Formats: sequence, C-alpha cells, structure tokens
Amino acid sequence: MDSPVPQIVENFKATYGLKITDNADLFLVERNLLEFLMKIGPEVMGSVFQNLDNGYQGAVIRRKGQKYRFIG
Repeated sequence: MDSPVPQIVENFKATYGLKITDNADLFLVERNLLEFLMKIGPEVMGSVFQNLDNGYQGAVIRRKGQKYRFIG
C-alpha cells in the first residue's frame, strides 16, 4: 500500500501554508497540523465505516440489547 502521507502533507500546505522562519512559526505550524489532522480524522473514519459491508449505521446503534454511540 502506498503511503498517504505525501498527499496529506500537500493538502495541509495548500490549506495552511508552510513557512517556518523562527520558533513562533514552528509552534504555529504544529498547532495548525494538529487542527488539520483532527479535522480529517473523523472524515477518514466515516469513509472507512461506509466502506464496510454494513455501511455506516448512524451515531447510535443497538446490538444484542446494548447501545453504542459514536463520540466526536
């Protein structure tokens, strides 16, 4: 499997830019990268679940009398 990292980095740079000239810039890039990854994480999870045999079943499902819900 090819690594998705180069495409993620390119998407990050297109969204936030990537300019580091001092420590403040480095901190900003780290913060922006964390924000970016936190945004795409749920999208990736949703895509994975939609591609399962059962598909995405919503935020709350019941199985064998037990209630499960997606958080975040």
